[in-house]
Amino acid sequence: MSDFFIYKIKNNGVDESIISFLPPNKTHKLNGLHPLCVYGKAILDSDNQTIKSMINNTTFVDFMHQIVEKHALEIPEVLSAGIDIGNGWLNIQDGRPQSNQDKTSNTVGVFKVENGKVFQNTYQRNPNYQLFNEFGLFSIHPYLETILYTEIDKLIFGTEKQKLKINQLDNKKFQTCLIDTKISDEKNITFKNISDTDKIPNTFIIGKVKIDIKTNEIIHFTPNNEFVIFLQSVIKEYGTKNPMMISAGKSQKEGWIYIIDARTSTPQGDVPIDDIIGAFEVKNGILNKESYSKNDKHILISSNGLFGLDDFMSDILIATIKQNVDKQNVKSDDIPDKNEKKGFFNRLFNK
Repeated sequence: MSDFFIYKIKNNGVDESIISFLPPNKTHKLNGLHPLCVYGKAILDSDNQTIKSMINNTTFVDFMHQIVEKHALEIPEVLSAGIDIGNGWLNIQDGRPQSNQDKTSNTVGVFKVENGKVFQNTYQRNPNYQLFNEFGLFSIHPYLETILYTEIDKLIFGTEKQKLKINQLDNKKFQTCLIDTKISDEKNITFKNISDTDKIPNTFIIGKVKIDIKTNEIIHFTPNNEFVIFLQSVIKEYGTKNPMMISAGKSQKEGWIYIIDARTSTPQGDVPIDDIIGAFEVKNGILNKESYSKNDKHILISSNGLFGLDDFMSDILIATIKQNVDKQNVKSDDIPDKNEKKGFFNRLFNK
């Protein structure tokens, strides 16, 4: 549940209490409250502070349902639940305890499931869903919650972000370099430790950046899909061997463990959608490699910089890239004669 604020307003001369997630310092920017920022109208107790009940703001509720319908099937738990159901209806539940007053009020909506597949266009809203009940304000899945507030923020405040400069592309684990293209203000970006090879395989070009030559600011970044596929394959292959992931699995026992981009400043808090790399399912404390689900919304370069991984995965990624580059850059003169007698260590390691 997010923080909320109670605002006193006059509506046609009548005093009303409005509940919003927008703090006072942001309402000044809007000269009031935008309808999308209002949860609803509160009915207060005699102390004029405790909320007895709330009338839903249909503008906010409608927008929230749009987010649920569009993005719920991006959550691994939802897809996994669909497989378990097989055929029927999948409930998208609120995280609050079940209300004693209305057993259906915690169901946000439902999706139809056929043969284990959840169909997005079958989403049905629950008309009885209440944003506020005896257990407090609504609590939807953190992934959906992040998208909900991010999209509202974009709509009411715009999408202006700080611009990244080319000298800000490196992070603690990955050093990059820019390679010229045929267009003067466009550069390919790759890893510095493979930049001196005879030919850099396209797979290891992170993407292409368009640069403002005067300011060295990055105007636009286009990811290289080949590298995205490679990165995700490495994470799937080695993620379940990561000591940190193994430890997290043993602690959590069941559910899903999300891989968070190292550039995010709040790995245990509000994580931007573009900083969620993927997730593994955990059963009985053990990570399931084949359950890995990548997040298509993860961004390799955002306004916060280049993507980042933890120490274990960073070392694995760089080593795997270097190994692949070395293989692809072996010259014919360097390939030993098959008839040449191999030394002990070469035989031992099958070289």
